Amino acid sequence: MKKALAILAGLIAGIAALVILVLFLLQQVFHDVPPPNDADLRPKASAAPGADSAYNDFVKITAKLQLSPAERELMVTQEKSKTPDLAAIGPLVARNADALGLFSDFSRRTQFSDPNYLDPARINFETPVPQFSPVVSAARLSSLRGAALLRQGRAPKALEEALGIMDAGQTLLRSDQPLISALVGMLIGNIGASRAREVINSGRLDKAWLLYAARRALAYRGGAAALQSGFRFEYISMTSMLAHLPEAASNQPNSRLVSVGARSRYLYQPEQTRGLFAARFRLLVEDAAKPCLQARQPGVQLQSIDLRPNMVGRILFNVASPQYEKLYTRRCESDFQIAAAAVEAALAAYRLEHKRYPAGLDELVPRYLAFVPADPFTGAALLYSPGTGEVHTAGKGVDGEAL
Repeated sequence: MKKALAILAGLIAGIAALVILVLFLLQQVFHDVPPPNDADLRPKASAAPGADSAYNDFVKITAKLQLSPAERELMVTQEKSKTPDLAAIGPLVARNADALGLFSDFSRRTQFSDPNYLDPARINFETPVPQFSPVVSAARLSSLRGAALLRQGRAPKALEEALGIMDAGQTLLRSDQPLISALVGMLIGNIGASRAREVINSGRLDKAWLLYAARRALAYRGGAAALQSGFRFEYISMTSMLAHLPEAASNQPNSRLVSVGARSRYLYQPEQTRGLFAARFRLLVEDAAKPCLQARQPGVQLQSIDLRPNMVGRILFNVASPQYEKLYTRRCESDFQIAAAAVEAALAAYRLEHKRYPAGLDELVPRYLAFVPADPFTGAALLYSPGTGEVHTAGKGVDGEAL
């Protein structure tokens, strides 16, 4: 029995030695590829925040806003309601008057520059991500204040409130900043455009105010460029993670196997993996500017573990490459809301003058609109019902509902 166990132990030791020898030989044969040419995926350096940067306002709003978790939840629910309970919201708006004043300052800035993201060469996976929830809360409070103004019969003031929220979204969308900035810019723009559409369709604005609203909304920049910039910042963060994988894994006591694999020229080739990410993000950047229904929606498929070269890199790509496709829908949903606000304002002005809606949207040009914006989901004409003056899109929102 002892002899058999000794023979078995010798066989196991021999196999282990053979595996080690094979891996050693593979190390000498397989080498990483040259670094990919990813100059098109590297964000440009930004200037330091100047006097017209919204960053200082952002910091002050964060410090000034006074909302408990329960109040924040109430505010979200009420802002989405078609008939908000203004008696319940009124005290929140009054208590946060200073924060709303700072939000108005934020909306008038031309840029947003987070000092952590000024130099792309210094960005890594641990660079702090800005927390925009106070700014989003201020946008919702501003929207509810607009609803109160409309209910009080002060439609022009309500319109200015809504357009100011849209301006705040534009402040973020005009800036080359991380992906979260683009997402928040689109969300805030959506909040403002939804309130603006309510005011426009209330029948309480005269022709001059309606044409003013149409001109303002038509001038807003869409979210495609901001989304592209955000994807480039995401790529920089991902490649930083790839470069520091061995170091990060070695600091985790439960990641010894990953640490060993990440140090192997056969099992992990960081430049090869970086090339996978570059190809994926290049596709994301390209599709971000397309009509959403034409985007290729690239998926990332999980693969079974095997011992082919760059095994660790391929696993990391499959696991760490998140699904970004819903961001296209968010961008087109926000762009549609703003386009609809412009068109609906022009339609309302046309109806005031002609006592009917036009047979087609092209009749609005050039007297009521400089041009008719396209449906961001299809790139074709917006859907329009001449009998009711309603404007729709062929796409659906993130929640799957018609817009």
